[in-house]
Amino acid sequence: MATHPSDVAVAFAAPDATVHLLGPDGERTVPFADFLLRPGSTRNLEQALKQGELVTAVETPAHSHPLKSGYLKVRDRQSYEFALTSAAVALHVRGGRIQEAKVAAVGVGTVLADPADRPAWKPITYARGDADKALGSAAVRLDVTYRMGRNHHNPMEPHATIARREGNRLTLWDKTQWVPGTQAELAAVFGIPQGSIRVISPFVGGGFGGAIRSWPHVTIAAVAARQTGRPVKLVLSRKQLSLDVNTPCWMRGPGYATGSFAVESAMDELAHELGIDPIELRRRNEPAEDESNGLPFSTRRLRECYTTGAREFGWDRRNPKPRSTRDGDWLIGTGMAAGVYHHIYWAAQASVRLNADGTALVEAATSDMGPGTYTSMSQLTADALGLTMRNVTFRLGDSRMPLTPPHGGSMTMAMVGSAVQDGCDKLRKQAIELAVEDEDSPLYGADADTIVVRGGRLQVKDNPARGETYQRLLARNHRTHLDLLGSYTPEESHRSSAHSYGAVFVEVGVDARLGLVRVRRMLGVYDVGRIISPKLADSQALGGMVGGIGQALLEHTVMDHRDGRIVNADLAGYLVPVNADIADLKAIYLDGEDYEADPLGVKGIGEVVQLGVAAALANAVFHATGRRIRELPITAEVLL
Repeated sequence: MATHPSDVAVAFAAPDATVHLLGPDGERTVPFADFLLRPGSTRNLEQALKQGELVTAVETPAHSHPLKSGYLKVRDRQSYEFALTSAAVALHVRGGRIQEAKVAAVGVGTVLADPADRPAWKPITYARGDADKALGSAAVRLDVTYRMGRNHHNPMEPHATIARREGNRLTLWDKTQWVPGTQAELAAVFGIPQGSIRVISPFVGGGFGGAIRSWPHVTIAAVAARQTGRPVKLVLSRKQLSLDVNTPCWMRGPGYATGSFAVESAMDELAHELGIDPIELRRRNEPAEDESNGLPFSTRRLRECYTTGAREFGWDRRNPKPRSTRDGDWLIGTGMAAGVYHHIYWAAQASVRLNADGTALVEAATSDMGPGTYTSMSQLTADALGLTMRNVTFRLGDSRMPLTPPHGGSMTMAMVGSAVQDGCDKLRKQAIELAVEDEDSPLYGADADTIVVRGGRLQVKDNPARGETYQRLLARNHRTHLDLLGSYTPEESHRSSAHSYGAVFVEVGVDARLGLVRVRRMLGVYDVGRIISPKLADSQALGGMVGGIGQALLEHTVMDHRDGRIVNADLAGYLVPVNADIADLKAIYLDGEDYEADPLGVKGIGEVVQLGVAAALANAVFHATGRRIRELPITAEVLL
């Protein structure tokens, strides 16, 4: 009776369907006509679900006479549109005469809400100067449109959940980038306290933003566990990872990844029209402050990124004329683009424990989907407590641990790391105070500010022989451990504008006969503050470059507009880069820290390393072929 989700309501209403519901108070049934609420005093509610209830079935009554159905589409519409007016008719026809008729009609209209019902927030708008006047008087103007193919998260590891219900307590083992968020969402769904739900996620696998929120399968697994009284495991198939039409969510530098393609491509087009080197045009337009809010930049070393990148890439050897360089059948081109990603602030906590055996245990409810959270937090702890890495254990991914922000937005190292640093600093000072106040300690009476810790041993900086180990100090004071809760709470108002920056340089080859695009080499130069682990930073940077190559040349979700289904919902049809697609990738990081951004002096890496890659590739393709491609992905057919 219905071929589109928005038709379902009216289609079920006509034949007197019944909705079966299951909730904390048990099962109940509601006539479909009463399930959907009409406008009135309940403008904020669309259906009669109570808190914690789920729809388990929709039942239509059985009929003794034969049933037939038909569907009439008055006007074609896209899969993402809904009908403003729908009607369904149920007829009982016998002997060519209508014996009984039931009609259901639904219309979508506008209801004026009371001011008190309106949301408190307003969309952020920004305007500066007179853009229309400036464009009208400009000697060179560009008025072009850039498009990007629809993308989907496609991690190798699919979404999976194990749910176990024990009385009123629910335990979930889930693939999630935000353990506390999943806990809060499930508590809201079932109408139970958050403390009654435990979420465990020590390993995530690939995420790319797709595991920040809790998807319906998590709730389904929990309901099944409640109904069966047994643990339930639910794993989504590859096709199920690509829903028909899902609510858009975060994916690899959301907003910035798509916006930078348009802005940085337009900058390259403008430079070509003006006859100016693309780097020089960007240099001339470097701001002295954040012009959106008037704040000074914490650091903005984008000029250094340009200079270093141009030198290392050999930009000065570039012939600026498009289609001027060949290597046999290959047209060779180079391009560049800039990237910027804002510094996200979020409160975080971490517990730190120093045991009597000289080992340390740090816990936080964060995640690790591949950037190396386990390793980097252990490095940070070892450095702050003066221990070796083998004596440090970092645990994560459990809602019983201290609260942390989502594992996304390039903020885990800055926010969670700052909380870990705070806890370790306080714990080290606590141990030092215990030593200088202990009459039996070699450090008794020493100035606490002169004491350092090396290899698990507290000692006077200028007199290393005077000191003792953590083990000896705690044992003598009959302490099994010392522990503290570290925290980081950002200021509500910031004195500076903090961002991560990058400049990407690319060389491509385009087969003159076949239109194939191959990335020959790529260099990224980044201003991302203090680097905690160079190897992990490289992993992030090179992975982001590969993601940008996928965005520019391969990834494209194809939808059947007749029914909204994804045609290429597998890794055979949804193409991502493989080893054969990747040649010479290199990342360089400007030396320095940004302590205005956070106490660690770090800035995010995960997102900025993809920004600008797609634009740099498109600009390089133009330089190689003389053809400007404004739609992603760039495929062979558009270059033939």
